[in-house]
Amino acid sequence: MSVLNICDSKNNIIDNIFDDIVYDTINNQEIKNEKQNNTNNTNNSIDNIITTRKIQNKKKTSRNKYINQLFVIKPNEDFMIEFIKLFIPNGFDEYYLFTKEKIKKNDIINKIKEHYFLSTFRNIYMPCKFKKYFENLNEKKIMTIFRQILKLNGYKLASKEKHENRIKKIYYNIIKIKDFKNNNILTFKKNKNIIVNFD
Repeated sequence: MSVLNICDSKNNIIDNIFDDIVYDTINNQEIKNEKQNNTNNTNNSIDNIITTRKIQNKKKTSRNKYINQLFVIKPNEDFMIEFIKLFIPNGFDEYYLFTKEKIKKNDIINKIKEHYFLSTFRNIYMPCKFKKYFENLNEKKIMTIFRQILKLNGYKLASKEKHENRIKKIYYNIIKIKDFKNNNILTFKKNKNIIVNFD
C-alpha cells in the first residue's frame, strides 16, 4: 500500500470520528434543549396553577368579608333600634301601622342625614350601595333602606291599601319572616294593647 493511500485512509477515519463527535454533540444539545423546554413548560404550568388559586382565594376572601350584597358588617343592636324607632316608636312592633306621611311628619329624611345615622350607615354599607341609596335621599329610598335593615333581623315590611273619604292610603306594618334562621336577631315583646297610630 502506498504512502498516499495510507494517508487518505487515516484522514477518512479522522473525518468519520469528527462527524460522530459533531453528531453526538448536536444530538445531546437537542436532548438538553428538549428537557429544558419540558422543564420550562412544567414550571409555567405550576405557576399558572398557583396564580389561578391565588386569584380564587382572593375572590373568596373578598366575598367573605361582606355579610351579603349590601352590607360589610351588621350594625349593632343600639343603632338598629334607634333607626327602627324613627318609624315605629316601640321598635319591632308588628301591631303598629304607619303611612308614608309619617316620613314627612317626623322629618325622617333629615334625621337620617344627621352625623350619627349617616356615618354609621357609611360604615355598614358597601361603598357602591351607600352611594346608590344615600345620595339624593328621598322617601322611596328611605323605605328601601328600612326594608333592608328589617331583613337583617328577620322582618319584612307588609302593606295594605285602604280608602278613606275616597282617598287611597297605603298602611305599613312589619311582620316576621317565616323560617328566618339567625341567632343574632333582635327580639321584642309584642304589645297587643298598643294604640294603632294612623298618620
